Amino acid sequence: MMKHYKVLADPDIEFTLTPKQFFKYASFMYEAGLIKVKPNSWKDMFFKNVHNLPGS
Repeated sequence: MMKHYKVLADPDIEFTLTPKQFFKYASFMYEAGLIKVKPNSWKDMFFKNVHNLPGS
């Protein structure tokens, strides 16, 4: 339980409505075999209602 709290309390981790640094994570997920298709953009992994946000 404490391990999860450390992630939530980490000042370097920011929870927002804008997907930040997600494309880097998605690329890792593809290389690790967790997803079958490598996305071309972070927008490939999110619904269109957030595509106008400055995600990455």
